[in-house]
Amino acid sequence: MKVKIKDSSKLTAERWLNLFDVKYVARTGEEKSWQIASRQKEPKCVTGRYRQPDAVVIVPYHTVENKMVILREYRVPLNDYEYGFPAGLVDRGESVEQATRRELMEETGLTVSRFTKISPPIYSSAGMTDESVAMVYVECEGAPSTSANSASEMIEILLVSPREALELLNDTTLKFDAKAWLVISRFAESTTTREAGGLPFRP
Repeated sequence: MKVKIKDSSKLTAERWLNLFDVKYVARTGEEKSWQIASRQKEPKCVTGRYRQPDAVVIVPYHTVENKMVILREYRVPLNDYEYGFPAGLVDRGESVEQATRRELMEETGLTVSRFTKISPPIYSSAGMTDESVAMVYVECEGAPSTSANSASEMIEILLVSPREALELLNDTTLKFDAKAWLVISRFAESTTTREAGGLPFRP
């Protein structure tokens, strides 16, 4: 017998994120419940709507500076700054590409010059939430600016070389987004690749 989702009940009534109690039948036949957070009106395990990501995480490479764009952004749950990438929710009716262009401009003042890779919806904390993101790799240009940031955003924009990225990774006092850690680690490894005459970082 496989797991069967029965229904869900909404436990909170917030604008951006809500908590749900999901009732399901375990493979043993026992009825159980699981509490999850979702950005949808109903959890995806109930509706089956997994194709559209909730948000985009943008991996920008500045082609003029030949550097990766990383954000140092204050996060309330951490009560500290986190190192990561520009990111944001996909608005209703918006494509992943449209959301990427908008969020990159709003958070960094930079413009997308080329899309190089877009992932399918991926999940980073499935034990707690059904939130999914598309990882979007882009080439970008322009002068970094935080002038379009919202009042609640506290962002510092960093343009880093592979060697500078390695220095950040080696600082154990810093907090990193998990997805960003993996990508930045690969970017930092391209230091030795370049020194050996190989190709620069590509997704």
